[in-house]
Amino acid sequence: MYDKHPIRLSILHMVPDVAESRSLVLGPLLAGVGLDLGNLADRTQIVLRAQVVALLRLMARQAGEATLGVDLAAAARPGRLGPSGEALLSGRTLRECIDAHIRHLPNLQAGVRVGLQVSGTRAHWRHAFVDSDPEQAAVLTEGIAAFFVQALRAITGQPDLPVYLVLPHRQQASMRQYEEKLRCAVSFRPGRETLISFDSFWLDWPNQTLTPDL
Repeated sequence: MYDKHPIRLSILHMVPDVAESRSLVLGPLLAGVGLDLGNLADRTQIVLRAQVVALLRLMARQAGEATLGVDLAAAARPGRLGPSGEALLSGRTLRECIDAHIRHLPNLQAGVRVGLQVSGTRAHWRHAFVDSDPEQAAVLTEGIAAFFVQALRAITGQPDLPVYLVLPHRQQASMRQYEEKLRCAVSFRPGRETLISFDSFWLDWPNQTLTPDL
């Protein structure tokens, strides 16, 4: 397996429900990547990222849905990821949320380069797996990108927040599928890095997921 960086199985907390909705038998799929249902039940367990990548590829192939990663993201819940997910919704502003998530990301998985850059009026969130094949990791990459896009929209309280997404692998399905599911402009550029760009104005916007004190 090419990517031996550790990753917590909490990143797959939505997999059983998504598999059931597609009538996928999860046991054999897990066995095919060296895991079992007991592993999946323990979301604190650490496995190789290559195992997660292989499982998601198998699920997408059996379901006949190249963009399954986007649907997995739609079913994800930040709080179920552990500290990194909880941190993502903890800041007073979008900028603080992103910074907190980046600090806690090593608790979820290693071998990731991630950062936020601001250039003029644009903010750029960059994400890349170390020692990973972008084509092999496409389903996981698309899931992470979709998850972050929906997090941006939840934190800002802007369900149609305009973003521009660049994915570092070949296009897996029609552009229409991507744009309808993600509701944003998408392009594909060979490389190592996922890029999500949005107006930097929103970085200092109050976190709309925080419950006001009564």
